[in-house]
Amino acid sequence: MAAELDRVFPSTPPPALVAAQAVAHRVATEIGPSIVPGVTELELTDKVNELCNAYGSTAQWTPVTTRVGLGTLVAHPDFPMQARAAALGDTAFVDVTPTIDGWLGDHCVSYIVGGGDDAESPARRLLEDCRWVQEQMIEASRPGMPANELFAVGVELLRQRGLKLLDLLDNFGHSIGPTFASDGFIDADNSTRMFGAWTIEPQVGRRAMGAKYEDVVWLASDGTKTVI
Repeated sequence: MAAELDRVFPSTPPPALVAAQAVAHRVATEIGPSIVPGVTELELTDKVNELCNAYGSTAQWTPVTTRVGLGTLVAHPDFPMQARAAALGDTAFVDVTPTIDGWLGDHCVSYIVGGGDDAESPARRLLEDCRWVQEQMIEASRPGMPANELFAVGVELLRQRGLKLLDLLDNFGHSIGPTFASDGFIDADNSTRMFGAWTIEPQVGRRAMGAKYEDVVWLASDGTKTVI
């Protein structure tokens, strides 16, 4: 795609995008105490929707994803949440998708059910490795880089930590704004130059456990980058 070359992306992200991300961050944080043994994916979804609505979201632009246990291995709207109950020590994640003034928010945080204080547990190591991959990809992202170049960075990072990419569409994120993925995905085939808002969201797994973190970066025409 070359359409992005004809647009100007200011150094400051759009206020409505910042507001949508603020709601997503707030909800993903506040839901944490609810992620306890026995809670179900459906119950967490109801709570996330309730909080999003309370904080001004006009709609969730795609179904909220609340996964626990084996559910963390799949995150796609074609696979709805279930009455799957969380067990102590499971991994879990909450992917929040509010809409504010027509702009789409998208933020995901992973948890360990019951807290998971053991720094050496497989669940804790998985979450730390997933977060590390995401942070390295955010650091590597830059305005104008081809999306498939960032995808290659992610693949190498997974290799270093012995992780599997679990995303069903084989990507590490997508463009976002008033519409979803108008400039495509961070995948092996998309050579679109990255400007504007993009999510960076590795969903990774190891030993039948999954984890996911997601943030939005704003890549401006002047070469600056903002994590929202």
